[in-house]
Amino acid sequence: MNTPKLTILIPTYNRRDQLIELLKSIEKQVHYDEYNIFISDTHSNYDVSESLNNNLSREFLNIIKVHSWRFNTGMSTNISVPFLFVETEWCWVIGDDDTITDTALSKVLNDIEDFKDVLAIKYSLENVKPAHRDIVIDNQKDFADYYNEDGRGGEMMYLSMVYNLKNLYPYSSVLTEYSYTYLSFLIPILLGLANGGKIVFSSFGAVAYRRVTNDNWASERYLKDL
Repeated sequence: MNTPKLTILIPTYNRRDQLIELLKSIEKQVHYDEYNIFISDTHSNYDVSESLNNNLSREFLNIIKVHSWRFNTGMSTNISVPFLFVETEWCWVIGDDDTITDTALSKVLNDIEDFKDVLAIKYSLENVKPAHRDIVIDNQKDFADYYNEDGRGGEMMYLSMVYNLKNLYPYSSVLTEYSYTYLSFLIPILLGLANGGKIVFSSFGAVAYRRVTNDNWASERYLKDL
């Protein structure tokens, strides 16, 4: 059996149907010994594990781990803090309201073998201004210029970034230090770029983004009844 090099990290909150749709888009791709899945549930109003058990195959469930917080940590914290639970060399963060495209997982698994020296690989969103070509960026200015081009600024908040945790290790502590911000998961990338690191912006559309507007990650933060 292979030792997985990739964890798919899915932060989630109150999106039962969308989460199941995302997981089913993953379930049909590639052999299950090549990756694992970590779901970070920030106190959803339903039992996430039970929902998975009722909708996914037993074989697929074996590679999924669910961590449920006892209160709503808010969106940014639920994206950044779970990095500390990831044990693989690479981590792909995907929004719970998106799906991956048909060959995305094979593409990612191939790319992490080809780009071992980079800090991260940022894949395009299939339906939101995909990059016209692959770009390698090695400084903060070009990183900022990329997002300023054609009004891409909002994409920084969208997920579908594959992080090389081995190369980002020197900067990993800032993930929790700045987890109150909405961009804490990008700060290690910025520090890495300032110290000679590189990031790849891929033209490949790995994720289909879906706009969800009927929920609010931070509207309720409370302890569960004990």
